Amino acid sequence: MSVREEWQAGVQSEIDFWRSVFGGVQFPDFKHEMMQRLDPSAPVAEHIAQYLPTQIPTTEIKILDVAAGPVSCVGWQLNGQRLNITPIDALAVQYRAILGEFQLTPPVYTEQCDGENIPELFAPESFDLVHIRNALDHCYDAVSVMRNMLSVLKHGGVLIVCGHTDEAVFEEYVGLHQWNVRADDGQMIIWRPGERHEINKLFADQLTAVEAMQNDSVRWTSIVLRKK
Repeated sequence: MSVREEWQAGVQSEIDFWRSVFGGVQFPDFKHEMMQRLDPSAPVAEHIAQYLPTQIPTTEIKILDVAAGPVSCVGWQLNGQRLNITPIDALAVQYRAILGEFQLTPPVYTEQCDGENIPELFAPESFDLVHIRNALDHCYDAVSVMRNMLSVLKHGGVLIVCGHTDEAVFEEYVGLHQWNVRADDGQMIIWRPGERHEINKLFADQLTAVEAMQNDSVRWTSIVLRKK
């Protein structure tokens, strides 16, 4: 099967996973985290707050959270003020149905949009910061998603990519896990068997800086890309 077909085959398992989380069937710690995400007063995560622009009012800062899941993990407020956050996900319709089953209402509902189709929904240079957490491995065309996220990022803006290192290897390429992300000597790498993409070089004409760090003790990769 193609990557797209492998991805499609894994959709139901992802939906089943989230239903089990909200139903308390498994991962109680994760359910607790999701309940915290539903709080409209939740502060913006520290790994994001440090990169937000300071030259414009907080309420005017626009953040795109890609592949956000049922509820964004970005947080909703900075210094007591509400940020303009747009969460999107390829399975937003299914996630909204699950939230409805458990009578849960997020501060902002996730909008339906694949990362591969971002330009169809948003104009170029629309966001001050773009974020994707533990989800680039879920995309059926991870390089295209990177290109699209950069396209809607304002000049001087920051793209934050973070998640488990080589997650598709760890998950044995089951379900939506079709890509691996890692940091090699400051280089962001996206790969799967037969393909390897060096993101620093691939998008060198658009980037002024890349911070790519990997913590092997907890199998976590954090990457910050700043657009020219």
